[in-house]
Amino acid sequence: TIVSDTGELLLTLSDDGTFYTITDVVNKSTNALTIPDSYNGIPITAIGDRAFYGCTNLPRIKVPANIKTIGIEAFGYCSNLCTITLASGGVEYIGDKAFIGCDKLVEVCDLAPVEIEKGSDNHGGIAKNALFVCRNESILKTRVKGDFILYDNGYGTIYIMAYTGSDVIITLPSDGNYILYPNAFARTKVASVTIPSNITLTSGAFRLCDKLNSVTFEEGVTAIPDEMFLGCSSLRTVNLPSTLTSIGKDAFFSCDDLQTITLPEGLVSIGERAFASCYTLKKVIIPQSLTQISNSAFKDCISLSTIQTVTNENYIKNPVSFLSSFSGIFLYDSMTEIGNSAFEGCIAISSFNAPLNLEKIGDNAFKNCSALSSISFNSNLSTIGSGAFKNNSALATLTIPASISLVGDYAFDSCYNLKVLTIEDGVDQIGAHAFEKCRALTAIVIPNSVSVLGEYAFAYCEKLASVTFSEGLDAISNGLFKECIALTNVIIPENIVNIGNYAFEGCVAITRIATTDQTELFGDKKNPFTGIAIPNTVIKIGEGAFKNCTSIARVNLPSSLYNISNSLFEGCAKITTVYINSNSVYTVGSRAFFGCSALAEITLPSSVDYISNEAFYNCASLKKVELFNGLLMIGSDAFYGCSHLSSMTLPTTVKSIGDRAFYACAELPTIVISKNVESIGNKAFGSCLSLKLYCELSSAPSTWDAGWNPDSIRVDWDYER
Repeated sequence: TIVSDTGELLLTLSDDGTFYTITDVVNKSTNALTIPDSYNGIPITAIGDRAFYGCTNLPRIKVPANIKTIGIEAFGYCSNLCTITLASGGVEYIGDKAFIGCDKLVEVCDLAPVEIEKGSDNHGGIAKNALFVCRNESILKTRVKGDFILYDNGYGTIYIMAYTGSDVIITLPSDGNYILYPNAFARTKVASVTIPSNITLTSGAFRLCDKLNSVTFEEGVTAIPDEMFLGCSSLRTVNLPSTLTSIGKDAFFSCDDLQTITLPEGLVSIGERAFASCYTLKKVIIPQSLTQISNSAFKDCISLSTIQTVTNENYIKNPVSFLSSFSGIFLYDSMTEIGNSAFEGCIAISSFNAPLNLEKIGDNAFKNCSALSSISFNSNLSTIGSGAFKNNSALATLTIPASISLVGDYAFDSCYNLKVLTIEDGVDQIGAHAFEKCRALTAIVIPNSVSVLGEYAFAYCEKLASVTFSEGLDAISNGLFKECIALTNVIIPENIVNIGNYAFEGCVAITRIATTDQTELFGDKKNPFTGIAIPNTVIKIGEGAFKNCTSIARVNLPSSLYNISNSLFEGCAKITTVYINSNSVYTVGSRAFFGCSALAEITLPSSVDYISNEAFYNCASLKKVELFNGLLMIGSDAFYGCSHLSSMTLPTTVKSIGDRAFYACAELPTIVISKNVESIGNKAFGSCLSLKLYCELSSAPSTWDAGWNPDSIRVDWDYER
């Protein structure tokens, strides 16, 4: 490898000594170089793989006639390359991705044998972004103006393509109408720029300029495009014109050094994520003309503590002292909507006062604002979006006004220090998980206007002790009060028809769930009712609804019930009495009374045809079970470990007895097996130490498991009742 005559290129001689290949550039930051035809009389015929890769300041290049091949990624990410000329009789082959990342390569003069087509990915993408492909070098449209590379399309449009100078303070040309080409100054070392009104701006023009610290827009500029200053990590000073009406998406995204911004009166829109992740941004001045704050506009601005208007009387009189003393969000009454994630992650904001005409707070709008301790809503607000105030651990007091039609899912989830919650009459819907994990909340009153309480809305509220329900509800949703371990007493409305899955699971302190009338029916002042008394309007109680409610002693199930669901009372170790008043119940679900170790007796209605697996597993105090004809199946482990069961008659309608159905029922004295029993599972009567078996059949049929009677208990066959 040797260095060319000009000192710019590295060359490698072929094995046979007949040609050179360009393998690298000595100075990758050069803004001008010439490719020679030969070196020491030996032709240079190839540009090797990645030879000019990353020459980010190179605006123009001419490939001479001796060069026949251009290698893979040869000019990759020459991000300011605007014009390339392939000399006559020259390039015959261009390698894969030879011009990848050359987004400004708008002009190709193709005099070589290789045929170039504008917009094509072929030939290494040389003309993928081309605006002009020609076969005449004299009509090239790219020219130099000072330190700027311009492209004139010949129809009155002139693009500023790139900057090749060394000055860090620049003013864009103001002597005509120009369009700033996308990413024109991206990744340059410019420190300060003045942008006149004659420039039409485009997306990403200064993106990732990590030295840029000051930007001034002259009057007349109306819009800042998407990603204009994205990732300008040193940008601290931005002077916006009074003519500005819009700021695009991601325009100032991740401008880490930006500390204050004053948005001019007349601005009507801020794009999504416009100021997101500006980690040192502390203060924003909002104009009256701005009626919406877009999605994620200030997301993760972790230092942002002040958002206010400029016409506040105190500000006008003494702006310096007002700005220094104010902390929170103060918006004009003209503001109608705050977008999704608008202030998400702004951990320095301490207060929010909703403006008078605000109608909607978007999803996650104030999520993870951990210092937000004061929230005041207006009387026109109708929607609080999903997750809008999630994880706001400083919030202690909250009032939801009557104007709210929807509190979204997870809206106040994990507001751990929320102690006092007032929901005004007029609120319609409270979404799923809306107040989940509000661990300091002690009491709630659900007004009559609430028609929907979403699932798990108050789950894991560990200090919630008192609940007053809305008369407008017809359902208690899934997991509504799951793991509310301090909840002791719940008065439910008369018109409830459905209690959802796991609605009260893990409410270990609860002793009473009933309507007002049922409290009077089942108890009195001297002996208040303790237990569960479900109103007769209820037709369905979901799976695990009262699972692990370990303080409940009595259960009164309604006449309207059709099913005792799976795990309904699983782990309710203090239940002694269960009344099933319905003659429509057809199934006792799996694990329905699993581990109800204090349950002494139970009568199942004649409508029951199936006792599911583990239904009464380890009900160690269960002595008496009354069953009726109509029962068809007893599931596996149904009465496993009911060691004190001493009174039970197997109905003649039973056809199937599952594995271990009566295993370890040590005090069960007698079972008569009807001739209708078609199958008995393995160890169905295992460890039944006191059991005597009688069977109407002459012998065990082949459909019974061979191990149905593992202890070889004596069976009286051909038994007649």
